[in-house]
Amino acid sequence: MSSYNISVQLVGTGVVSTISENELDYTLNVVNVIYTSPSVTSVGVSGGATGLTVSNSPITTSGVMTIGGILAVASGGTGASNTGSARSNLDAQKTITSGTAAPSGGSDGDIYLQYT
Repeated sequence: MSSYNISVQLVGTGVVSTISENELDYTLNVVNVIYTSPSVTSVGVSGGATGLTVSNSPITTSGVMTIGGILAVASGGTGASNTGSARSNLDAQKTITSGTAAPSGGSDGDIYLQYT
């Protein structure tokens, strides 16, 4: 009795291939293929230093995570829950003033209306 090393890729049930070696034909029949794919057992999220919080994390079977909070300026947010604070945090709050004198001082982007 001869022994042969044969490499075959299993693709399902049924006839996979007919292999000839030294004029002897072998037909390989796959009876059952058991394939276990990798699985994820836990999924979790953390807000880190973003200012956001996460509830119900990690999820180990099924569920819903909830993300809440105020996104920090350093993370691309406004760091605020209202428009006035957001403009201030983003240095987008400009001053509009008026008067009869020539404009002086102020910050870049401020508006001064001079009237006579």
